[in-house]
Amino acid sequence: MNEITGFICQSKIDFIFATNEDLIVTISENGLAVTWKNSTCLNFFRLSEKKIRFADLILNSIIFIDDIFSIGKFDIENNRTKKYFILIDEPVTALKMLSNEILLTGHQNKIVEWNINSQTKLMEHQVYGKVNCIEKISDKDFICATDICMVLVKNSELIFKNCPESLISSIQICDDGNVLSVGSLDETIKLWKGDNLDLMFKLNVSKPQFAKLLKCGKLAYIDSNGKLHISQNKFCFI
Repeated sequence: MNEITGFICQSKIDFIFATNEDLIVTISENGLAVTWKNSTCLNFFRLSEKKIRFADLILNSIIFIDDIFSIGKFDIENNRTKKYFILIDEPVTALKMLSNEILLTGHQNKIVEWNINSQTKLMEHQVYGKVNCIEKISDKDFICATDICMVLVKNSELIFKNCPESLISSIQICDDGNVLSVGSLDETIKLWKGDNLDLMFKLNVSKPQFAKLLKCGKLAYIDSNGKLHISQNKFCFI
């Protein structure tokens, strides 16, 4: 049975990530990052004194953009933050790391690839609408969601899937290659085929903002009140 329980954290959660060890990393609006295991807090650390606008987890590091659009990298093992550079492009709306060097930033009607080590812009991908979130497929391919569609980028080719009724706020590439999405407007969590974005499954939940399918098969999501929900058992998509 797909039962999901929730608990309240001390501050509103803005981001949630799942590691290969089934740890959950949450980042609050005040710049505080917390690691969790089975709903138990293991550790916490501060990324920045400024509000964290966007963040991503790669290996044991958190890449983030703060209130002044400064890009930083926090090493979880060494408990240390390194600042890279300040973006001078138009406002950023999403962030995703493709590799240790390549960063994707979302904007209005485009996605930009950066080399954060050389601090240079590599290329731009033109899309429709404001980019809300980006998810990595490989070191070269990715999928993004705008306020009117999802865009699959494979081998530099773009596949568009219109879904203006959802207003997708987060996406995840599952282990089997399918795509998990959260629609904050129609209050749904959906599963899509990874090769053509055909809809496979839809779950209605209350006010979802972000969701992750964990390695153990449990489903975790955050609602608009900052409450973290985790399914009690392995989640079944039927």
